[in-house]
Amino acid sequence: MKRQSFQQGSVVRRKRKSGTDVWVFMFREDSKHKTKILGTVEKYPTKASAEKAANKLRKDINGRREFIYVRDLLDKYEKEGMPDRPHTQDTYLSFAKRIREQWGSVRLDVMVKDLMGVEQWVNTLKTYPTKNTPARDMSKKSKIHVKAFIHRLFERAIFWNMMDLQRNPIGLVSVKGRGGRIKPLVIVKNEQYVELLTDIKLPEYVRVIIQVAMCLGLRASEILGLKWEDVHFLDNEIRVQRSVVGKSEDCTKTPESTQDIPVHPELMEVLQKWHDFQPPINGWVFGSIETGRPYWRGVMQKRHLVPAGERAGIKGLGWHAFRHTYRTMLRESGQPMEVQQKMMRHTDIKTTMGYGDQKMTEECRAANILIFEKVRKTA
Repeated sequence: MKRQSFQQGSVVRRKRKSGTDVWVFMFREDSKHKTKILGTVEKYPTKASAEKAANKLRKDINGRREFIYVRDLLDKYEKEGMPDRPHTQDTYLSFAKRIREQWGSVRLDVMVKDLMGVEQWVNTLKTYPTKNTPARDMSKKSKIHVKAFIHRLFERAIFWNMMDLQRNPIGLVSVKGRGGRIKPLVIVKNEQYVELLTDIKLPEYVRVIIQVAMCLGLRASEILGLKWEDVHFLDNEIRVQRSVVGKSEDCTKTPESTQDIPVHPELMEVLQKWHDFQPPINGWVFGSIETGRPYWRGVMQKRHLVPAGERAGIKGLGWHAFRHTYRTMLRESGQPMEVQQKMMRHTDIKTTMGYGDQKMTEECRAANILIFEKVRKTA
């Protein structure tokens, strides 16, 4: 690939030691500066006439270059640059679809130069409409993820010599808008948890999964990835070492997520009863008799969890609500932040701090009283 953009070159007049001045065409080829004499000033009296003569050279030079389009970069990335985790692949493919729709037919060098256009596009992104939900403004967090994916694309393009850049220009793009959640965070209260467990409309396996999620704070994919060989009844431990999303089985989200987790004996009794109630299906703790594979997270949520949540007074209940609730309970119990991070199995403690209920709590009220008392004594 010689070049990605049209090279205009430049026409200059040069003096010679003897004879009349000449017009010279200056250009780059194979990363080298080159010149070619167009003719004397007698042949081309004006620069305009010399420029006209240079047009033929321009066509010849640029005729040897190969344009790279954004769709070409996307095609190459989807074949060679995708991460291994299937769930991450699905997310990246959804981002790639959006970029292909807007920028696919645009030359890569043109997109690189149009940073204002990229920034405007990212900041006006909307969600795809569904049958029951109209399109709405995408959250700032999601826009940041799209920007990060474009940044990753350009990093690969530089690595593959598709762009001659020293710095990734997407770092200059700003994502506007107020951060934070669009949907309210769902925290399951104790009485609501009891209602879920006593809901006679819930299948038994869903009730068991709810108890594991509430008491251990595991991700739904990790719960569905459990096999009976991971449940150590004598040691009261569960080893989390894989995740299942749909038909895809993979390792855990991060290396820190792979842990031996201590389990309360009563929860182990719940698992033992479940083991006795339904014999293992291909070794899975929560395997479906129909498929021989773990149950589908999304199907369970739609058919069972959301309706049960509404019956218990919890609007928009999802599996991750139990993980947020678990971290909230860790904080309210006064556990040190390092312990909370380890129990949540987060790589970065900042991630742990972002989980759970962020509202003012009774601990905040107590702290405020202490400050007030201190100020009052000095007054």
